[in-house]
Order: sequence, then structure tokens, then C-alpha cells
Amino acid sequence: MPSLSPEQATRVERAAPRVKQIAHAVHRSLWHIPLEELRSAGYEGLVHAALRYDPDSGVPFAAFAYYRIRGAMIDYGRRSTPGSRSVARAQRSLAAQQSILEEAQELHSDQHLTLRDRVAQARQVVARATAVALLARTTDADPETTAARDEDPESSVISTETRHRLHTAVAAMDSVEQDMIHAIYVDGKNMHEYARELGVNASTVSRRHARIVAKLALRLGER
Repeated sequence: MPSLSPEQATRVERAAPRVKQIAHAVHRSLWHIPLEELRSAGYEGLVHAALRYDPDSGVPFAAFAYYRIRGAMIDYGRRSTPGSRSVARAQRSLAAQQSILEEAQELHSDQHLTLRDRVAQARQVVARATAVALLARTTDADPETTAARDEDPESSVISTETRHRLHTAVAAMDSVEQDMIHAIYVDGKNMHEYARELGVNASTVSRRHARIVAKLALRLGER
């Protein structure tokens, strides 16, 4: 890894306290990973962020680094142990949410957005992140899922009506969209694995995933 310039080192030093905070937040989902290991992965992500950061991008370094730190922790958790079904669901939910948040950050960096646009965008991000969480907890067709809910109490609070609306929305999608949902949320593949399987770039899969989640968020928000 290249050495940091004085400016990069200063950015790392100032952002370092956030690593501990982010590790505690991620640890609530990846509870099987020791907190210290998440922090270590986060610090590595922070250094990579400092090396890649462009001060002329218009995005504050703290915001740029946040997603790289969080992403490094999620990637570490995925590599460490496959764990139980509830852990696998938590991992794919975090990874998919990470993709949504990174895309939102790129849009948010547009300096021409008004405050109203930014508020509307933030609401969309929340709705899409919620759709991702629901997908991660309700699309597993394996009969073991029912038994596994005892180890995943969070799934038990999802209402029957919400599950029905989600399944109806997924059923209305075309076969390509359904294949992606199954690959990511049932088979547990990450974006890069699925991209290799399709023979396309990971960014292409990420954009398709974002469109699917946006469509689901809209349908789940309908009354």
C-alpha cells in the first residue's frame, strides 16, 4: 500500500474516531465478528479512503470515508465465517444497503441540488434501505427459515401484510429482476459474484439492483 501524504495522514487522524462508532453500529448485525476485528478492517478502509479521496470532488472527506469504512467491515464479515442463516441474512442485507448508500452519496454530491431535493432524496434512501432489509428477511424460500426465526427475532415483527405486499411486488417483476433478487437474497451472492456469473461489470449489477429496490420501495409505499 502506498504511503500517505501529510494531508492524507491528517485526514485519517481526524476521521479515526468514527471507525469505533461505525464498528459498534455494524457489530449489531455482524455480532459473530469480534469488535476489534471490525475496527481493524475499518481502519484499513479509512486508509484506502484517504488514498482515493479527491478534494476537488465536492464531497466532504468524512462522508466519503464513512461508506469505505463501513464497506470494509462488511466485506471482512462476509469473508470471515458464513455463520447461521440469520447471520447470512444480516450480511447480505448490509451489503445491499451499502450499495444503495454509496449510490445515494454520489447523487448527494451534486452541488446544484436544493434543500428540498436533498430531503426528498434522503426519504428515498430510507425507503430503499427498508425495502432491502425486508428482502433480506422475507425472500428465503427454504423451509428452515421458519425454524430459524427463533434465532432472528427481528424477522418475527414483520407483519403478514407486509410480507404479502412484498411477495406480490416481486411476483409482478420480470424474470431478469426476479433472478437477481433470488441470486442476492436467497442464494446469498454478492454483487461481484453475480456480475461474474452474468459476465458484466459489478457496477452494472449495482445499478440494476438499485432500480429494482427503487421499484419495490415505491410499491411498498403505496396504500
